[in-house]
Amino acid sequence: MDARTENEKLEAITEFQQHITSAQNERDVYKACIMRAKEEISAIGVRPSGIVPPLSTDFKHVHYTFDFSESVNLPHHSRQMGPIYFITPRKTHIFGFRIDGTSEQLNFLIDESQTMGEDGKDCHGANAVISMVDYALSTKGFGEQECGIHADNCGGQNKNMYVLAYFAWRVICGLHKSFAYMMQIPGHTRCLVDAGFAHGKRLFRRSECETIFQLRDIFEKSAVNNKAVLYEENGNQTWEWRNWKAFLSARFKALKGIQKFHHFRFEATSPGKVFVKENHDSIETSVSILKVGAVIDGSKPDPIPAAGLSQERAKYLYRVVRPFVRPQYQDSLCPRPNNISEE
Repeated sequence: MDARTENEKLEAITEFQQHITSAQNERDVYKACIMRAKEEISAIGVRPSGIVPPLSTDFKHVHYTFDFSESVNLPHHSRQMGPIYFITPRKTHIFGFRIDGTSEQLNFLIDESQTMGEDGKDCHGANAVISMVDYALSTKGFGEQECGIHADNCGGQNKNMYVLAYFAWRVICGLHKSFAYMMQIPGHTRCLVDAGFAHGKRLFRRSECETIFQLRDIFEKSAVNNKAVLYEENGNQTWEWRNWKAFLSARFKALKGIQKFHHFRFEATSPGKVFVKENHDSIETSVSILKVGAVIDGSKPDPIPAAGLSQERAKYLYRVVRPFVRPQYQDSLCPRPNNISEE
């Protein structure tokens, strides 16, 4: 649209054609990864039950996809009351992790009181992403020799030194022999995780939902392969937030020019190195990201407790949001803060 001269228009057309071609090629790579994962499941058999020890099976084409969805607000009514549009209801963050070989999708439902930062903050950063991916790989992994993961190009969430360092750490610790991390072209990042989100939100929009447990039931009813994962259930904590950024930055260094690359590969035969390509058919180069003298012993960073709600936010929920919640769910969604009197 900004082109003025004939030469500028020709250059713009050429660049746009190259962009579309690259996007189509990366989409074909994504489809091929999923197809190989499904074919391997059909040939080898179902995933062993329970937690499978690393490198204990012959799977070599296991593939995963993860992404964030837009958060949802509670309470939600199929016929939403007009005044609730002008307030800030209680927020639930949603992170999806799809096991492409079996089409199962884990939907992490995180209340704003359960994030690392107060009032729902720090839920989309590297610490949060790695903590949930680590839980998913540890509990739903196939014990595979090799695997691949697709994600989008969001720098704060997925495309940063900490996520790369985490995958390098997994290979060095002997959790995989080979690990491929791939991304599609920006603007063309639709993936199968989005389909799982769409099923859940379609049912959510026409449902009455006032607690995170009702939201869990909605997601699990929305599709056979949709599974909900709560941070806390029956008084037990499901996964732990960890300070992966501090842990990994002490052992690994940043990859220069990371934003231009879309393919990253890690090999047990080259510990601490990342093999990078701009696109699937580009020339691959290797870069060492392991710091000199760094010790990798398989340990993990210390857990970080959920920060909860600030007093201001808790008072707001009680005074402003609570009137829109049905009486039987008011104490669950908007409980009365300890330092506020009955009104």
